[in-house]
Amino acid sequence: MADNIYEEHSDNPTNNQSENHPNEVIPANETEAIATNQETENMEVHHHAHHEGKKSWKSYFWEFLMLFLAVFCGFLAEYQLEHKIERDREVVYLKNLFEDLKDDVNHYAEYDSISFQYFSIIDSLMMLMKSADRDKHLNRIYYLERAATMNVNNFLSYNSRTYEQMKHSGHLRLIRNQQVADSISAYYFFITSA
Repeated sequence: MADNIYEEHSDNPTNNQSENHPNEVIPANETEAIATNQETENMEVHHHAHHEGKKSWKSYFWEFLMLFLAVFCGFLAEYQLEHKIERDREVVYLKNLFEDLKDDVNHYAEYDSISFQYFSIIDSLMMLMKSADRDKHLNRIYYLERAATMNVNNFLSYNSRTYEQMKHSGHLRLIRNQQVADSISAYYFFITSA
């Protein structure tokens, strides 16, 4: 039996060489035709339901309805996604505004302490200037005048980066609570006009 297998293989030797001689040139149109025929043989054919005869009005209606529902559901999903993105953006902007306002509160507290020192210096200076023996206190008056002019600090530093960004990009409309939006606008209008 093992001999039969060997004999079968020896009767049909495989030829690993191509049928064409290596120096022989094959025209390009023949290779294209061979490749096209092989591709055509490997293609699968899919039959669609709409090619199986004449369709009734019901099938057209159902196709229209399915297409309409698919487009409508896509529209609803896009609409919902857009509103979610806007709500998320509103939350981020309000958090940033809150941080800006906390920064402004810290600046106001610092300005309050500086103003308190400044007004106490002015009060002391006014009291010494109105005193009868002011000539005795000239050194102190001179020192207080210098201190009063050196500690003049105009508070023009406020943090409006988020508000300006929202104003210029048109995102102030994202704040759904109208009273909050009006209060924010009034605050920044008051600061810039002061």
